[in-house]
Amino acid sequence: MMQVKASVAERSAKPSLLPKVSREALLQEAARWEAEAREAADRGAITEAGLLILRGLDCERRARAIGPQVLGVIRRRDPVPAGR
Repeated sequence: MMQVKASVAERSAKPSLLPKVSREALLQEAARWEAEAREAADRGAITEAGLLILRGLDCERRARAIGPQVLGVIRRRDPVPAGR
């Protein structure tokens, strides 16, 4: 059991293998998926349009996640002394 926990901790400590992508690039990709979804919907390919919309929404979600995360911004405070 301890070996499993250790291997999980090792994997989480490693840097991500995914390339760094800028927020602007993700938003441009989302716009491209939206345009393709419109074209697919115009052709009557509703299933394809739905999948393309989901890809665009995923890009938008990833764009929102770029930048400082809340837990990284909050600083740990020193405990208040009992006399105060």
